[in-house]
Amino acid sequence: MGQGFTPETNVNKLLRLYADGKRDFQNINLKQADLVGVNLSEVDLRGANLQLSFLEEIDLKGANLEGAKLVGALLFEVDLSEADLTGADLTEAHLEKANLQGATLKGASFDSAELLQTNLSSADLTGADLSFARLKEAIIFDTKFQDACYNRFTKFPQWFDPVSAGMRWIDIDID
Repeated sequence: MGQGFTPETNVNKLLRLYADGKRDFQNINLKQADLVGVNLSEVDLRGANLQLSFLEEIDLKGANLEGAKLVGALLFEVDLSEADLTGADLTEAHLEKANLQGATLKGASFDSAELLQTNLSSADLTGADLSFARLKEAIIFDTKFQDACYNRFTKFPQWFDPVSAGMRWIDIDID
C-alpha cells in the first residue's frame, strides 16, 4: 500500500479504509505523516514506516505495530495500551504522556528515546534496547525489563534499580 504514495495520501487512504472496516495496513509508508485525534484501535501496522511522524491523541489501543519503524517519531498523548510493538524501532523517538500500559515491547529499540510521563506499567520490555534512553519521568511499575540492555547514559527514575530488574549493562565506548 505504501509504494508510490505520499504520506498524506496514505494517511487519507488509511483513515477512509479504516472507517470502512479494514484493519490490515501492514508495511504502509507513513513516513513524516501527521496523525491527530483519530481512532485506530486494533489496527495492524506490522512493519509500517512511521519514521519522523507526528502522532497526537491517537487511539492505537491493542494495535499491532510489530517491527514498525518509529525512528524520530513524536508521540504525544498516544494510547498504545495493550499494543504489540515487538521489535519496533523507536530510536530517537519522543514520547510524552503516552500510554503503553500492558504493551508488549519485546526486543524494541528505545535507543536515545525520551519517555516523558509515559506510562509503561505492566509493559513487557524483555530484551529491549534502552541505551541512551531517558526514562526519568516514565511510570514503570510492574514493568518487565528482563534482559533489556542499558548503558551509563540511560536515565531512570531515582528509585529504580536496573540490576534488580534483571537488565543487562552494556559498556559503550564514546570517544
